[in-house]
Amino acid sequence: MIVASPVYSHKFERSVGSFLKKYQEILQTKPFAAFVTMVEYDSFTKVIKKEIAEPLRKNAVAIANFGGEVNNLTPFNWHDKIIAKSMIKLESKKHPIEFLPEAEKQFVAQLNKVEWI
Repeated sequence: MIVASPVYSHKFERSVGSFLKKYQEILQTKPFAAFVTMVEYDSFTKVIKKEIAEPLRKNAVAIANFGGEVNNLTPFNWHDKIIAKSMIKLESKKHPIEFLPEAEKQFVAQLNKVEWI
């Protein structure tokens, strides 16, 4: 099982967090990997420790940060657009956009080491 989530304010998207909690026991019995987007490099470990339970982290095939940011607000509703725009303004003052070009290749290399069902 591969799980992916954007990170908003140092948290996984709500439905992803709920999924991980609800199915944690099942996920612990299967090959598990995760990747996130839109998290600062310096915050990655903190976010992962908070959002992915220790048993899943311990047995994970791979957990990766792909970097990036929101740059297309078209699919958002009006309320989410307001929040996203304010977050983009705040975050862009703190740090540049992080692009991690090797992250996907390293993630796939880790995935290829495991026999997936």
